[in-house]
Amino acid sequence: MAILARMNIGLTLARSALRWPDRRAIVFEDRCWTFDQFNRPTNQTAHALRAAGLTAGDRVGVLSFNQPEQVATYYGALKIGAVPVPINYRLGDRKSTRLNSSHQ
Repeated sequence: MAILARMNIGLTLARSALRWPDRRAIVFEDRCWTFDQFNRPTNQTAHALRAAGLTAGDRVGVLSFNQPEQVATYYGALKIGAVPVPINYRLGDRKSTRLNSSHQ
């Protein structure tokens, strides 16, 4: 059980960047990132989330189209132990307003 307590899926990208820095990690349309290149924006996201006061266990709503930036946001949240919560961008205004006010 102690081993499981130390596992963090967000760190798998960092480990991959150390192990295979030049291997392809993400391909989207005509863009491609290596593990090292993709690890950088996830670290920036993780630092930004911490600077905003988020900590392990906090939920992070992710409202985004299906793009690499969405994956970077997920990994950034996971790196600090936060929980990424996907929000469908197709929601109407009334449903998204209700989601926004339901966190209180």
